[in-house]
Amino acid sequence: LAPCEGEETTSQARRCNESFAAGKLAPCEGELVRLLEATGGDAKVAHNAAVWRYYTKGGDSEGLLAELEKLKVELERRAALSSEGGDTADDGSEPDPVEHAVLHCNVGLLALRLRRYATARRALDNLARALEPLDEPLAVRCCFALLDALASQGATSRGVEVLRLADKGV
Repeated sequence: LAPCEGEETTSQARRCNESFAAGKLAPCEGELVRLLEATGGDAKVAHNAAVWRYYTKGGDSEGLLAELEKLKVELERRAALSSEGGDTADDGSEPDPVEHAVLHCNVGLLALRLRRYATARRALDNLARALEPLDEPLAVRCCFALLDALASQGATSRGVEVLRLADKGV
């Protein structure tokens, strides 16, 4: 779980992240509810809440993918508005590139796990064009997941390009 910005919300997010990392999922619920209220449904907090629900409510992969895809559409809408010079969010903030990359990564990896290769390929292909926000191990993992999606669809011609990305350490 990634912390969001703002002094109080950062403190709440840090407590939630520490609990989640320690495997203490119950304390996260209250913190996530407060964070969602405090941030007006911030995409990063909503992403974290969706992951939390997945781990605590029985691991519904289809449900998680649907939630993450909705968040991805909202982030893409905000990014488009931002590039056009329009409003981006209720609080005027622009989409965080790391937030966007992690969301694409999670959608791609989950879709791949569900054998939805076209969905995985779209999410990971978009991510491969902008891997910089991710740390190197995660970026390389995403490259290999994209290779898996490409191979599953018989689209191996892009494989060399993706391997170059992974080889140069992104």
